[in-house]
Amino acid sequence: MTNRKLQYAPFLLLFSPLIFSFDGDRFRAWEVAAVGLAFLAFSYRWVGTWRLDPVLWAGGIFGLVVVLQQPFVYHGSLAFGAKYAGIFMLMFFPGVYVASRRWSMVDFEASWDRAILALTIIVVANYGLSLMLGVGQIYSTATSSRSFGFLGDSFTPVLNFLILYFCIQRRWAWALVVTAALLITGGKAAIVMLLLGGAIYYGVFGSLKIRLLAIVAAGVAVVLFASPALTFLRTDAVIYSWNTRLLSYRIGMRLFLDNPLTGVGINGSMKYLHVLGAAEADARGVTKIFGVYQIHNSFVRTLAETGVAGFTAFCVFCVVIVGRALRMFWVAHAEAPSRARALALASGVWVISFVTFYQSVGWFEQGHPQLAWLLLISGAGLGAARTLARRRGQLPLLRVSRVKALDFLRNG
Repeated sequence: MTNRKLQYAPFLLLFSPLIFSFDGDRFRAWEVAAVGLAFLAFSYRWVGTWRLDPVLWAGGIFGLVVVLQQPFVYHGSLAFGAKYAGIFMLMFFPGVYVASRRWSMVDFEASWDRAILALTIIVVANYGLSLMLGVGQIYSTATSSRSFGFLGDSFTPVLNFLILYFCIQRRWAWALVVTAALLITGGKAAIVMLLLGGAIYYGVFGSLKIRLLAIVAAGVAVVLFASPALTFLRTDAVIYSWNTRLLSYRIGMRLFLDNPLTGVGINGSMKYLHVLGAAEADARGVTKIFGVYQIHNSFVRTLAETGVAGFTAFCVFCVVIVGRALRMFWVAHAEAPSRARALALASGVWVISFVTFYQSVGWFEQGHPQLAWLLLISGAGLGAARTLARRRGQLPLLRVSRVKALDFLRNG
């Protein structure tokens, strides 16, 4: 397939997870299957190389756990488990495709950048119109209003990837526009995640002057905003959110301890969670809570629903995908500025900050838009890093030894 024929592939890749964001289907089975099968058809030539992809192996093991747990959970069904596992695996194909495809530098300098700009325009328009016209998903209280449009709140952490991509290239106007969209959402976890991502990038790649400036700015911010921040943390919006999450964690751990080997079944924690949450709140005298409809943490939810085996597969997935992000750093850090380098670095920073911090929802499930974005952004970053390494004739650098990786992290 020529590069000319590939020029529209980034558009298809970046817009495929929007299918999951724009509908109200809880499980999105048919949409996920259609997208996954489409990219399987596109990349049939590279299927043989996928057997070496550890991310795909981790996902496959998790799917197998879902199938095997069915006879041991209440109302379990092997047919449901097989369908869930199959659809779950199809989610991986767009990310595997973009990671295994042989891209050129022209693809990243032109086609990928145009696709990212088009995505940016769409999502910024989505949030802007939601704020101005009141369309789509909106949460309003007496003191604040949050607008999500048709993308929903699940898209808010993805805005951080776009901000990082533009900041690394010093395209400040685009970065500010996307930051404004993030502020419209009022996503507290996403905003903190962005600060963490910025700290990771500038802490590793920033000059000494930038690091000192960041430390001074952080000190000034603490002095100036400590009191308003404490006041904000005492508001009902924060207290309600915090209490709801704590209750969901407690219930999730209780479900796991009652069923440590098999869990309660995939998605099983959501069946009666609102009832358990209300009972737990009454027992503890907690009145300031929202309804508890999900466990607000992927680690706790996976532990509760799939037991030790599923949790182990999930942890392996997280370790592998974070390790992949570190390899992107290894390849891209010494490269001259380019859009491929920016994509590799932004992807690496975003993956690390998302997996380690953004645990406000249970995203490791079939059809969840955040899992789709995680797999795609990680795959795109790896594809960019491989293109950079291939250009320098140093593809083996993507298989970094443990000693070299540690040395890089210590010395930059």
